[in-house]
Parts: sequence; structure tokens; C-alpha cells
Amino acid sequence: MAASVRDEGAMQIATRPWRVFDFSGGQRYVIKSVFRECSYELMITDYSRCWSEALKENDIRATFRTLNEKVEAPLATILKNLKEHLEEQKAHATYTVQITESTLVLSLDTLLSNLPFQWKFKANQVAHNIFSECLVLPLLGMACELQRRQDELARILKKKDKEIEDYKMVYGPPSRRHLETAPFNEKSFFDEMTDSQEFRTSVMSDSISCLSANQKISQLYCDVMAVRKTSNKLSSMHFEGGQYTQCYVHIQTYEYTEQGH
Repeated sequence: MAASVRDEGAMQIATRPWRVFDFSGGQRYVIKSVFRECSYELMITDYSRCWSEALKENDIRATFRTLNEKVEAPLATILKNLKEHLEEQKAHATYTVQITESTLVLSLDTLLSNLPFQWKFKANQVAHNIFSECLVLPLLGMACELQRRQDELARILKKKDKEIEDYKMVYGPPSRRHLETAPFNEKSFFDEMTDSQEFRTSVMSDSISCLSANQKISQLYCDVMAVRKTSNKLSSMHFEGGQYTQCYVHIQTYEYTEQGH
């Protein structure tokens, strides 16, 4: 993945990683956010629905004054505090979620410069195609990419086996027998993996947590989203009236076939 692709998507909500948050009552949500100099965007999902909010400078200042009448702080400090609490769940802070019809309110109670600080993220439910574009389709793309990498690794291992066999024919077996390995058998390897207890543990675990807990998977998600944003299927999300809408541009190739020739 070229660094330019990652850099290009760094400030876009679509290419930001998901973070897992646990709330009281066993509620679990995943959240992604992006904070800019004078604005922020937030997306939160419970895996079946998705909500979003985007606020700019004037709305951020107004919300701050309403919820924190006795506290004064510059915009940069407010945004920095919110960013820190959404990039990682803080043990000292209280997070609560309330859902009413198509709106989700994520309440945050914490401290700002040792003073009580409160914030309410008021997110509106987005269309299912936005949810699919930001979570379902990227996960399918990640599965395809991991399969491609797996196939490439198997190809390299087989090539290495041939290289080792050629080396043995010239120089003999390795002097330290414990370093010797059997030739790679792809079918046997996959059969062994499928029959293992680790396979059952893995597929029955909370797979969504991997998006946050596993840095490699999290980075792969961001890379897949960056490519999808710059591929021949260009998509862009626009926040209008408290609701995300999405535009698609399809670049299609048509093949003309003459009939009867």
C-alpha cells in the first residue's frame, strides 16, 4: 500500500478505523471518528444499524456552552478532549447510549482541565447502503485480500521447497537435523487448521473486536477503504441536514459483440 493512498484518506471518515466500546448492560458498539481543526465526524454501529453525526465550529461551540455553562475552553482543547475519548475508551470516563427512533445519543461524562465536562453526540441513523459501504463490503474485501495473500504465501513456500531441495542435492542435508522441515503441503495444512481447536475458538470469538484490538487487521481495513475510495467505483459521503447521503460514480466497460459474424 503506497503511503500516498493512506495519507490521502487520513482525514476522511470512511477510511478511519473502528474502535470497540463497551457500555453498561452488556451493550457493545463500534465507533469511528475523524477530528479536524474546526469540525468532527462520528459514526457508530451496533452491527445492524448505523448512526452518524457531523458538527462544525459554530455548532460545537454552541453545544459546549449548553452542556458546560461553567467551563471555558478554546475550540482546539474541546476537540482534542473529544478525540482522545473516542480513539480509546477511557476508564475514568462514563459513556452511555440512548436510542430513540432514528436517533442515538452517546453521552460522555469526563474531565476537562480537572473540571467536570459533558458532551452529547447526537447521531442520526444512516441508510443501509452507507452501513454496507463502511463495514460489510470492506470486510468482504478484506477476506478476498487475505485469501490472495494466503495464496501468494503458499506459492512462495512451494518455491522455497524447490530451492531447499536443490541445495540438498548439491550440499547434502542440513547439519542440524532440528532445522529440517517437511515440504509444504497446502491441503494438509488447511485440513490441520480446520480440525484444530484454535479454529473453533477463533470463529466463535467476538470477531468484530479484531477491527480494534488487532493492529494488522485494523490497518488492512483502512487500506481497503482507501483503495475503494480511489478505485473506479468512486463514492463520497455528504452530510446534509443531520443525515449522510452517498453518491456513486460507476465507471463501466461495455463489450460490443456483433451478432451473426
